[in-house]
Amino acid sequence: MAALHWCASGALSLALEAQISHHVEELERQLHSSASASVCKALRASWRELQAGNTGLSGQWTQVALDYSWERLNMGHWEDVSVEWREVYATAALLKALGQARSGEAKRAMEILDRGILLGAPVLDSALHKFASSLTLTMRTDSKASLTGSTGDEKSKSSAKAGKRIVFRNYKPLGGPISEDPVENKKPRVEINVHDLVSRTANVPLVDPQCRVPLVYLPPLDVFRQNYMIPHTPVVISGVLDTWPAYSARKWSLEYLRRVAGPRTVPVEIGSRYTDKEWTQKLMTFSDFIDHHILQQEKSPERGYLAQHLLFQQIPELQEDIKIPDYCCIREGVTGGEVCESGEGGGCEAGDGSEVGERVKINAWFGPAGTVSPLHFDPKHNLLAQVVGRKYVKLYSEDQSLLLYPFTGLLTNTSQVDVESPDLTKYPEFSRAEAREFLLHPGQTLYIPPRCWHYVRSIDISFSVSFWWD
Repeated sequence: MAALHWCASGALSLALEAQISHHVEELERQLHSSASASVCKALRASWRELQAGNTGLSGQWTQVALDYSWERLNMGHWEDVSVEWREVYATAALLKALGQARSGEAKRAMEILDRGILLGAPVLDSALHKFASSLTLTMRTDSKASLTGSTGDEKSKSSAKAGKRIVFRNYKPLGGPISEDPVENKKPRVEINVHDLVSRTANVPLVDPQCRVPLVYLPPLDVFRQNYMIPHTPVVISGVLDTWPAYSARKWSLEYLRRVAGPRTVPVEIGSRYTDKEWTQKLMTFSDFIDHHILQQEKSPERGYLAQHLLFQQIPELQEDIKIPDYCCIREGVTGGEVCESGEGGGCEAGDGSEVGERVKINAWFGPAGTVSPLHFDPKHNLLAQVVGRKYVKLYSEDQSLLLYPFTGLLTNTSQVDVESPDLTKYPEFSRAEAREFLLHPGQTLYIPPRCWHYVRSIDISFSVSFWWD
């Protein structure tokens, strides 16, 4: 497939124009229903009007496709939604964003693109990602464009609906709906290095030296496999982040993160922890998240947390600041392990397209002091790299599961116990559970084995990157 070229005005190459027409025809063949035929007719009409320069009419047609595909995305469980309907939603979002960009509505176009990325499926050689990257660059260098955006009256029906039902598949299976966070009371911004934002009021626990997780410096791959991975033994590793641009050449500051990701729409957890009844999610721009939940965390009535989100997949520019640790190249059942093609201790490039890069799931965890991940376990190997701030971590081995009172139903991987304030009358056996603990500092990486129970609380403003692999 020919390379696609994007510009913020929404101008397209002839190759892409042909691809869009063919793509809509292919979607209609795959969906096989009268309703899908009507939706694809709307997409074709939108594309035809867009080519003719009628952005208003084009937008009306894409709204039909967005509204109908939105309803299909909300029928049943998210995992059961067909990829074709997600492709319809993404295609409609792409056409809608093109029309907005051509009308000079850069901010609105970016919002639509991100919704297409978050809810849709990749289409046309990752066209939404590429257009969003181009638009971000333009908005970053053109202050006038960065201020351009639709008013509340111009927001589409899909945007209004976006707060009603969907819970993203990356999140724990409990919680309320997503809603949109209003932008208000903007203040002048200053450069703040998040590495210097150490909480003065955080509750820093005293870690028992007898229960501390061992700390080692860059163990060789075979040593890591034999001593920690195979026996499922947690360990803290220093030195992994030394070659990361995020920790060296482009050391992250709030202003840097805002500059790279500011206009992008992201899902934010609202509430103390995902097991609480009032827990929910909101869609907001990365910049608004910094303003309302990082810089003004003490004034905000709600705690916000950008948690377990595929941020680096959504924003490739940030992915260039990190590396996949070499330890993710090791497979537990392979003698001697597998070594990254780079052969360097610093790790594989996160976006290198290699087999390792394809099978490692990378999530971002960014939030203020006090964010909590309740005691739970995950089914995969996990390296938690701490880029900014400190986190208190408490670990329990899998063989203690019966002492940890897991929920029943969807949350069987989550404990009902509040680790730092347990109700021993209600959960008496928890007092018998033996834990390991550690205060994870910037530059350190914690290995968490599969099915190892872990509780995490941020001490400071914190940015962590997790790497999950089989």
